[in-house]
Amino acid sequence: MGEPDGSRKRKRSVENPEDVDIEQPQRTRGLHPDYRYLSNPFGYKGEEEETNILEEIYAVIARDELNSLNEAKSSQDWPEWHKAIDEELKLLDEMGTWELVEKLLDAITIPNKWTFVKKRNMANQVVRHKVRLVMKGCAQRPGHKLTETYSPVVRAETLQACLALVPVEGLKVKQMDIKGAYLNGILQEIIYMRQPEGFGDGTSRVCKLIKTPYGLKQSGQEWNKQLDEKNEEPRIQKTHIRLMRICVMGW
Repeated sequence: MGEPDGSRKRKRSVENPEDVDIEQPQRTRGLHPDYRYLSNPFGYKGEEEETNILEEIYAVIARDELNSLNEAKSSQDWPEWHKAIDEELKLLDEMGTWELVEKLLDAITIPNKWTFVKKRNMANQVVRHKVRLVMKGCAQRPGHKLTETYSPVVRAETLQACLALVPVEGLKVKQMDIKGAYLNGILQEIIYMRQPEGFGDGTSRVCKLIKTPYGLKQSGQEWNKQLDEKNEEPRIQKTHIRLMRICVMGW
């Protein structure tokens, strides 16, 4: 059954730009312009840093995520996973995340698990084996050493508005990554966690938490409190506080 000529869809020719009617909507889906150089009102000569696209973490595909420590041990990448686990344990130790104590008779210990993810770049090359020790926060009971979990998260519109000021004011945008951000939070309650799965010291001791590991329900809130306190220090320029909070809480 034929269609009226007016409703028949035709592919737009892009080989000859003169054939494109600029008054009509143009195809944008699937096109990925480099926005850093779009219009380029300020120029990028003398940039402090050059972006290496091959080193940018781009995507994670389904088979790159492992669900258990046993699965990681049985994989051919176990040497890399083991190295990443050692780095995570070193970070937890440096941050003073917990102290080992004898378990009290009435103490409830929260279990934990390891998460394993391969990070790839735009060329689909594995650039990092990322491991994180995560508490099973689902075992926490509301009202029992858990009262409030609220943590502010920036709206996408607010972030877009701030970024829109960059070309207007001639500013520069830099991305900041805080390694182990939640480990900066200081826990207010007394909570016990089991020793890291597969990496305990062989005793019956448990981890008495000092900081807020990932997976703990109040980790986001306690990290936000520490961020606010640091922002109030005189050495930080007040004009940068709000934008810094947006960047930290928004990414």
